[in-house]
Amino acid sequence: MENMITIRECEKSEERIFITLLHEYFERDIAPHMNEEDRDYFLSVSYLHDVKLLHDDTDEDGHIRYIFIKNDGELIGFLMLRIWKHNDGRCLLMEFCILPKYRNKGFGIAAAKKCIDFAAQNGAAYIDANYITERAKAFWEKIGFEPNGADEDGSPLMTYMKNSSSPISVKQVTHLPVYPAWRMLNSANLERGNDIYPDIEPVLQFRDALTLGHTAVFTAVKDKKYIGILVLSRFFSTKRGYFSAVIDRLYVEPLFSKTNAKELLIKEAIRYCADKCYEDMYVSDASDNDLYERLGFACKQGAMHLNIAPTGDSYELIIE
Repeated sequence: MENMITIRECEKSEERIFITLLHEYFERDIAPHMNEEDRDYFLSVSYLHDVKLLHDDTDEDGHIRYIFIKNDGELIGFLMLRIWKHNDGRCLLMEFCILPKYRNKGFGIAAAKKCIDFAAQNGAAYIDANYITERAKAFWEKIGFEPNGADEDGSPLMTYMKNSSSPISVKQVTHLPVYPAWRMLNSANLERGNDIYPDIEPVLQFRDALTLGHTAVFTAVKDKKYIGILVLSRFFSTKRGYFSAVIDRLYVEPLFSKTNAKELLIKEAIRYCADKCYEDMYVSDASDNDLYERLGFACKQGAMHLNIAPTGDSYELIIE
């Protein structure tokens, strides 16, 4: 059956058909599971207008693509996605629909596999998809997607990424793309039981602080994908006359929680503090204490603490 399934971007003359199918899909399959505010937006002309703007801007990395799914030449469904191939290679699968009369016939799995192939051929390093129902979650798990925290809006996220032997790289960054930053910061907030950032403004303020050097940020990357973040703030003790640092956030996506990404991020932050001649490092989050202890931290006044002590005129720090 899979060989009979084809997907292709719809032509200009077919866009009205696509938009009609999209609106019917929201009315029939999605709106019943939404809250009133979201339902009003996604069933409105404003939503269709926003989609059209993002579709028509083909010069923009991450523009929306309208795609038809056919079986032996017959239209059986559609999907809508965005690929940021010049950013971190993310493909966001926005909508995926098999028309009702063709469901439960195996078309969905075959079409989803074709979608994965299409995304890879068009520059995607990985694919993200949201889900509203447990049935949708189970469907994507059959394809190879795995639960992976939340997206920038705080909605449950699943990720498909081919197994790769490429190493995780960690480095300090002075510029971080908005959407990966928003996604990871909100996932970190949810993991710690905090509220998410409902709009992009706090993320832009965070990036301004990063650019101005008020905070230091380290990222973990695998195959172009941002998989983790460590945010380091500094403060000055007027009593003791030196700078110290605090790890405000440490987050690694659940899909990579069994890797050494967190350890690599912490070690890079320690190196940074030693180079800056900071006296101490503290940790604001109480989790991962075993990891911090393994890296030389100890509990001090209720917080994990590492003394980066001066020896003569130089700072000594050895990290294996």
